[in-house]
Amino acid sequence: MITKQQFIDNFVKEIDIIRHLATKVTPDMLDYRPHEKQRSMLELLNYLGHIFTVGVELNIEGNMGKYAELTSNVPVVTLENFDMLMEAQAKAVAARIEALTDAELTEEYEIFGRSASRAMHIFGVMKWTVAYKMQLFLYIKANGNHDISTINLWAGVDAAPKN
Repeated sequence: MITKQQFIDNFVKEIDIIRHLATKVTPDMLDYRPHEKQRSMLELLNYLGHIFTVGVELNIEGNMGKYAELTSNVPVVTLENFDMLMEAQAKAVAARIEALTDAELTEEYEIFGRSASRAMHIFGVMKWTVAYKMQLFLYIKANGNHDISTINLWAGVDAAPKN
């Protein structure tokens, strides 16, 4: 079993990796869209700019009906403010989870048609961070940045220069 602090540390690390990957996005990539029915790079960044705080809040409250309310006033993302928005999300998520008691974490309820403890519902949002960082990575690679590799994706750092 992992501790609340280990969970927070890992959640924040995933957000930090997304922040690192976003440094590889250039303005000419923002209109990229793999298919007409998929998000563009800019739309993906806009989504990433709020979904983790919103997702944690929805899962803590167990109320999907609050989605429209929680997303009604999110800031518009730009390459210039993305890092700041992601850093703010990491802090907000950490504070929100830290404030939960052990009793609150073990409380069971249903959301998304799934009954589980609050801790497991929040863990679901952690999985979103991994999925969306992979999507961001693949968008960047598809835009021709072949210098990034798995170390960028899994550790959030650039590869050491080759000799």
